[in-house]
Amino acid sequence: MPTTDSTSPAVSRPRYSLVVQGQDRPGIVAAVAGILSSHGANIASLDQHSDNP
Repeated sequence: MPTTDSTSPAVSRPRYSLVVQGQDRPGIVAAVAGILSSHGANIASLDQHSDNP
C-alpha cells in the first residue's frame, strides 16, 4: 500500500527505489536528479557511496 504524501494528505503516491551504479565522476547525481525531475519525480532520500578514496 502506498504511503501518503505529507504535502497533500488526501493524495496517496507510490514510492520507488532506484539503484544507480557507475564510475565515480562529477555530475552523475545531477544527471539522474534532472531526469527524475523532468518526469515529476522527487528524491526523498539519497545514499551515495564510492570505492575511490
